[in-house]
Amino acid sequence: MRQPLASFEYRLAMLVAAVIVCVCACAVIAADDVAPVVDTTTPTAGDDVRLFETITYQSDGESRTIEGAVLISSQDGGLLVQDRFGELFAIQGESTPQHMPSEVPFALADGEELAQRLRSVLGDEGTVVTTEHYVIATRGSAEFAEWAGAVLDQFHFSMLETWTEMGLEPVAPVGLLPLLVLADRDEYADFATRDASAEVAQTRAYYSMRTNRMVLHDPLSAVVASPEDLSPREIDRRMAALPQSVGTLLHEATHQLAYNCGLHRRYADNPMWLTEGLAMCAESSEATRQAVDVRLIRPNTERLVDFKNYVRHRREAGSMADLLSSEDLFRDADTQADAYCESWALSWFLIREHHDEYVEFLRLVSQKPLMTWDEPATRLAEFEAAFGNIDELERDFLRWMARR
Repeated sequence: MRQPLASFEYRLAMLVAAVIVCVCACAVIAADDVAPVVDTTTPTAGDDVRLFETITYQSDGESRTIEGAVLISSQDGGLLVQDRFGELFAIQGESTPQHMPSEVPFALADGEELAQRLRSVLGDEGTVVTTEHYVIATRGSAEFAEWAGAVLDQFHFSMLETWTEMGLEPVAPVGLLPLLVLADRDEYADFATRDASAEVAQTRAYYSMRTNRMVLHDPLSAVVASPEDLSPREIDRRMAALPQSVGTLLHEATHQLAYNCGLHRRYADNPMWLTEGLAMCAESSEATRQAVDVRLIRPNTERLVDFKNYVRHRREAGSMADLLSSEDLFRDADTQADAYCESWALSWFLIREHHDEYVEFLRLVSQKPLMTWDEPATRLAEFEAAFGNIDELERDFLRWMARR
């Protein structure tokens, strides 16, 4: 049984909270009576043609207008609209939205338009670096943005190739992917608080499903007084000495790419153990501007140490069911770090030892209906249908991890 969200107002709250970060929490899902949702599109890279619509609605006593594609409409009149920059706007039915459809096919903004949009988000300040697959607006050093763009282009190619070799069927994202780089840690915290939440502001970076943007701060400027004086080779060397910053960049890039190539599905029930586990597997990749070596089967040594410490001191028997059935462990500050390291360990184990079943499970999750969240019992049943009895798998998992 699945739980649709209780109202379009609640759906708005859920979308605002839908930010993927290195440490994050999910909104609580209600199970009251609902206004049924009409799924008018599949918001992935393989969308059918949609049309531009002009939506006029009331907000705080003022008339507002959005141009974009309607992704979801509900019987209470609420709408979920995507604009040309990939951002989402949830409009409540009580705001009396009015549609004005056109005959013009919906299309995402081109690179120049996206660059202008990102600069406006940064207060029309900073530099824009455009690559084959990304638009990066930065208030930090252009040198870091150029390095990140080169690495991300390599990562984009290598990750899609890796997922294809695994037996998945990723579709190349439509349009360029956006990245915002703030000048320093303080500027990042201020922006993240306004864009996401105070909790997100404590992290190093995040990917927002609401805006489809990655956001981080420039780590190079913190260790180099004049990045512009460094050669590309020296920048590679300096970044190699910042493995956490590199791992975080690849972690969030995995989220963004997975949600834009059909591997995950925005606004659907994507279990955090699955999405975060996959992103943490990518953290162990090696990256320079010349090449990114994506090895999802390579151990993530930092997460491995954390997991062994968790098993040795705190983990209780049967914990896997709690991790699989809900996001509660990720929401609790006391269990958050343990939930992350076990999500990595479980994902690594499944990729290595249950590869085919893992691929099929990813495919199942990618086809989940929009704006509908599974109950804990449904999550457990689907996991057992894919991988077998949870208690037996947990025993095999712990024995396998003990040998690493």
